[in-house]
Order: sequence, then C-alpha cells, then structure tokens
Amino acid sequence: MKITFIGDIMLEKETLETYKDGEKYNFSEVFEKTKSLFNESDLTIGNLETPITETKRNLTSQEFRFTSPKEFAQAVYETGIKYVSTANNHCLDNGISGISETIDCLDRIGIKHTGTFKNKKDKKYLLEEKNGIKIAILAYTYGTNAFANNCYLNKKNKYAVNLFQNQELSNRITRYCRYHKNIFTKVYNIINRNLFKYNAKVEPYERKEFNIIQKIKLKQNIKACKKEGANLIIMLAHMGGQYNEEPIELTKEISRFLLKNGVNIVVGNHEHVVHGGDFSEVKNGKAVTYSLGNFTGTVGIYKKPFNKMSEYSISYNIYINNKNIDIKIEKITFSVLKIIKTNNGGIQVVPAFELLNNNIDKSQKEKLEEEIKEIAYRFSKKKYDKIEKEFII
Repeated sequence: MKITFIGDIMLEKETLETYKDGEKYNFSEVFEKTKSLFNESDLTIGNLETPITETKRNLTSQEFRFTSPKEFAQAVYETGIKYVSTANNHCLDNGISGISETIDCLDRIGIKHTGTFKNKKDKKYLLEEKNGIKIAILAYTYGTNAFANNCYLNKKNKYAVNLFQNQELSNRITRYCRYHKNIFTKVYNIINRNLFKYNAKVEPYERKEFNIIQKIKLKQNIKACKKEGANLIIMLAHMGGQYNEEPIELTKEISRFLLKNGVNIVVGNHEHVVHGGDFSEVKNGKAVTYSLGNFTGTVGIYKKPFNKMSEYSISYNIYINNKNIDIKIEKITFSVLKIIKTNNGGIQVVPAFELLNNNIDKSQKEKLEEEIKEIAYRFSKKKYDKIEKEFII
C-alpha cells in the first residue's frame, strides 16, 4: 500500500483573483500537472490551509487571513487529494461558523477530513481500512492565529479544533501587555522575560502555551484509535515557525511526544519551506518529517521571501507491507515539486523532474538540477548524484 503526503495547500488573494471566471472560479490549471502523480497512491493526504465557503462569504482579502471558494476544494479533490487535515493556524480565519461551512463543503465534494469539528461528540480522528490495514489519521495544530484574528475558543466550543496546546497568547493579561505600553505592562513584561525566557524571545506562533489538558485528550484519542483496531496511526501535525532554516525545538519536542505515545507516522507542516525528518526508526515502523513545504502558494514566486526556496515542496510516499501479519514500512520515497508562474499571472504545481525535459537552456537546466538536489538533501540528508522522479530514502 502506498500512502502519499503533500504540504500546505494555500490560496492567497493574488491567485484567487487570477482564477475568477465571472461569478465562479476555475483552479484546474493550478493542479493539472499533478494528477498523474497520485494515481498509484491508495491514500493522498494534504493540509488544507484555508476555510472553504460555498456562499463566497468573506473570501480572502487580506494577506494572512484566508477563506477560499468551494471550487478550490473541488480542484484539490479532482487532482487526487481525497484526504485533508483542517487543523492549522488558519482554520478559524472565517470564524467558528467557518469551520462548519468548511466541513459541509468538503462532505459534499467527497473529501475526507479531520482536525476540526462541528459537534462535541464527533470522532476526533479518521479510521480507514485499505488493503486489510486499519489506518487512523489524526490532525492537530499548535494554534489558530488567534492573536491576529482574535477568534478565541471558549469552554463551549473548544471541541471544534484539535490543539496541541492553548491558542496563542490565550492568557488575556499576557496578550494585553504584549500590545500595550504603560507602567503595568512594562513591569509585567520584565517579569515574564525572566520567568519565561523562551516565550519572550519568539513570535506568537513559536510560543509554548499551557498544554496539560490538551496532552491528556491527545493521549485519549490515540488510545481510542488503538482500541478500534488501528494498525497504523498517522499524525498530521501543524507546528513550527516560519521559513526557519531548521525545525524549531518545539517541533521536535512534539514529535518525540507523539512517537512515545503510539503514533507511527508524524507528518509536519506549517514552516512553508522543506525540512527533513527522523527516519532512524523506520525498521520499528516509525517515521517523522518536520515540513513538506508549500504544495501551492505564491511566496518565492510573486512575493518575498525569494531566497528561501519556498517554491519547492515534497510529495512524500510511505509504502506499507502487510504480507507477514505485522505491519511494516517497506520503503520511503519522495518527489520534488515546484510551483511555477503561468502566462496569465497564476501558478502551477509541477513535478520538478518534468521541468528538466522542458525546452530550457543549459544554464537554466544546471541551476534547476542544483536546486532539486538541494531540496532532496534538505529532506533526506542524503546526497543524490542523479535526479529521479521518485527518490528513495
């Protein structure tokens, strides 16, 4: 069995405007080169980093606050991505009602999803049976951009999002003191810097927030997956910083916690650049990746930063063997993808291997080969002499 994971599925306002067709939208160009990539996969799973609306309510108009039309999710489905995580820092960009609307849209399209929920009693994971293997898929996020969109969950609706920890700046005093300057906040911030040195140095999306309750619930959900007979437990983990050269320590800390508590495969996203992982326990049926990069997006293409190679991402494949009763990871492979400009000012995701066959001059080809090898090394920490359609780790 082949399971494929891809990175962050983004739709910024520039791309949204490019693909408007009258009162509707047509995003087929964005994904048409990736359809064949997922044909041989039993499951293809991505991180849908935007709420979805059928009514076109509150469509993306700000740079870092997203809401996308139903046609975008339809295009995702048609390229072969039938499973998504909805737990990420943008899941509340259209408010708590946006979660329900997103779920309704995905259900009508046929995309299976987990990470955000309409009702308190909803199962907090997916359970799928493929080729005799029961697979549990969980999706969690470090936060929800609450410090920016001001959508804080209360006791009545905390069930709506699977969270590794409390939302960013969930302590009201800390939040007030971060954004106001007076004698009280000055004293409070000095005390805070001395007591919580790590948090004082980082942005809200890298902070460590209170997490004891969330850890307990997470452990309970993992146990529930096992109780239902899951042979393989996958965690789609939204965590980390932004455009860092290496994964932050909090990302590694969360990954270690997940493996220790029964998760087999951890797939990280959110950094918007490709990071490697830990493949040292593959023989024991465990594997961790920290960031697959942006599957779609305009950063590095039309807007800065242009020097982070954020136009590249990874299509990550895990092959599972169940012939000998025990579930084993047979092999791990990956393909390098690249987002390119289109003639109409839009974007398109293309397997980087295919770009080498385009009519490009020698210097362009050499540069592209170097970049593909660099991304392959970042992900696998292995050097490859030859460019492959599917690299083997």
